[in-house]
This record gives sequence, structure tokens and C-alpha cells, in this order.
Amino acid sequence: SKWQRYANSLRLRLLMRISNYDESTAKSEVTTMLNDAGTYPMITSNDYNAVLWMSGTTLKSDLNDVFSGYPYAPAYLLDTMMVANGDPRTDVFWDAGKNVFKGFPSNGTSSQYEAGGYATYDSATFFYNYNIPAVLMTAAEVSFLKAEAEERWSIGTAQTDYENGITQSTAFYYSINSKMVLKTGDYTALTAPTATTISTFLLQSAIAYSGTTTEKLAKIYTQKWMNFFILQAGQAWAEYRRTGYPVLHFATSTSSSGSTPP
Repeated sequence: SKWQRYANSLRLRLLMRISNYDESTAKSEVTTMLNDAGTYPMITSNDYNAVLWMSGTTLKSDLNDVFSGYPYAPAYLLDTMMVANGDPRTDVFWDAGKNVFKGFPSNGTSSQYEAGGYATYDSATFFYNYNIPAVLMTAAEVSFLKAEAEERWSIGTAQTDYENGITQSTAFYYSINSKMVLKTGDYTALTAPTATTISTFLLQSAIAYSGTTTEKLAKIYTQKWMNFFILQAGQAWAEYRRTGYPVLHFATSTSSSGSTPP
């Protein structure tokens, strides 16, 4: 049954991926799927996530080597989207730099970079955790995909799925922290945010499901991008290219291979 949920969820992802190119096909197929959950069950709960948990012993994978150097948090994600809005995932995503949750700006200088003091990826959740899961698909992504389809094509309840996506994303990342198997260090598992904390977050003006259709879709796309984070970087990049959200600003490089990302 989990394979069936994953297959249908993957089909939803691919249909939405082509929806700006062949909207009629995507709309017809997605509408059929969302209107018949019995025939097309999907990953609607973190219990059904398509992930491979490491064993922490024979099968293990921390991100310490990947993040060698200074793996600073980007300012847009941390400062603008998370700290400013009281995002409940802040503590599980990041370690504060000099006791402050502050990200490195896209126009930062090399001297600022070397001086440090910026937030880094959370040690217990990512850096030294042998039990980081390999992620194929999660309930949060499915909820955001459903919310997009529902908002664009007036099917279902987009706000419910959008808010479910944020709630599921939060629970998923705290579950990674709670299942930590440490390579080194002595960290205490974080306490997951309460329902009240999440509800308060959902009411923040930059997060609340309100505004025009364009503004609502921008929120859906941005939250989906945030959910992908570093465990599904490929999906984050693909969806950024498809939707154009979030609106990011890149430093200009002097490299002969290109001044901005492809």
C-alpha cells in the first residue's frame, strides 16, 4: 500500500511539473486523482513517507563532510522567511551563530564570510546525525502539490492542504532530530512545537493563506521550497525553475562559465 501511495504521489508531482506546458492534460488527470482518493491513495501522512532511514550502524550517513568549511544559513531563508515569521522549524534547521539566528546575505563580502558568526546547519539534526533519511517523497510535498492544483483549478480546499503541508514539514524535521544517532557530541533531542505554536505561525501575514491567487501560489511554492531544504535539493531547484519562486537574488560571479546560476 505504501508503494501504491508513492506511485500516485510521484505521478502527481510529474503532472504538476508539466502543468505549465500542458495544463489541460495535467488538470484533467490531477482532478481525477484528487476526486477519487480511494482509487488513487497518496502520501497523506508522515507515516507513509517514502524515505529510507539509516540504521546508524551498518548504514549511516551524516552531513559533516558535505558541509566542510562554513555552511552558513542563507539570509533570505533564515532571516526573511523563518526568523521574521517565527517559523517553528528554525531550531531544528539551524544552530545559532554567536547565539543569534542570522543568515549570510547574498551580497555579503569575503571578509564578512571569514568573520563568521552566522547560523549553521543544526548539529544534531544534520551535521553529526548518522540517521538522516534518504528522502524520495514526503506528505508535506504532496500537500503543497495538492494545494497548488486546488488553488489553480478550484478543486478541493487549498488552504487546508497548504496548512497541512507546513504542519507535516515541521513534524518530519523534528522526527529526524528525535531519531538522531550521533557520530559525535552529546545533544538532547528538541521538543517538537505545540499545535498552538504552529497555529500562531500560520497566522503571520507573510504565511497566512490570504491575498490574490498569485500571492497564495507564491506562498505555496515558497513553503514547498523551504520543505525540500537540503535533503531534496534537486527537487527544490527543479521547482524553483518551474515556478520562479521564491524570488531569489544571486551574487554576480566573475567566473568565465557564467555570472549567475543556469
